[in-house]
Amino acid sequence: MSEDGTPRTVRNDTAQGDTVRGDNAPGVADIVKNITADVQQLVKGEIELAKAELVPSAKAAGKGAGLFSGAGVLGLYALGLLFIGLSWLIGDALGRIWLGFLIMTAGLLVIAGILALIGKASLNKADFSASRTKAATTETVTAVKGAVASVTAKPELTKTPARTVARTSSGGDPAVR
Repeated sequence: MSEDGTPRTVRNDTAQGDTVRGDNAPGVADIVKNITADVQQLVKGEIELAKAELVPSAKAAGKGAGLFSGAGVLGLYALGLLFIGLSWLIGDALGRIWLGFLIMTAGLLVIAGILALIGKASLNKADFSASRTKAATTETVTAVKGAVASVTAKPELTKTPARTVARTSSGGDPAVR
């Protein structure tokens, strides 16, 4: 009805196949903005949860690492004194102290060389490509792109003389509006 009370004629200018969006339907930009905000909130929540779980563990691990470091330093001092004692013992047995230290030094250098070769072989076997991480990241990105694409697909509304029928671009069942 118009303001003066006479019936108004509504003209349907939309041809069949034209796209019509309802006034209450959110736009693609709104949907993407909502998804972005939700993902940001999820990530922030996950970070806070990780912090809450890991901070006490990290403190305990730091304390333990400090104690292990102290034990390692004292162990190295003790090992040095052991080598000095063995060198003195060998030198005393041979009658020449300097020869005992020379033999001990040569023996330690041979052991160090063997350990270095074993360490090099272990490093050559190591795989730093992180292929599982790359695959998981690619899978996640593909899933997010698929979710965004499915959300951003606009449903097409076509006018027929009797009713408006919504058809999705994915070919889903029509919904009568």
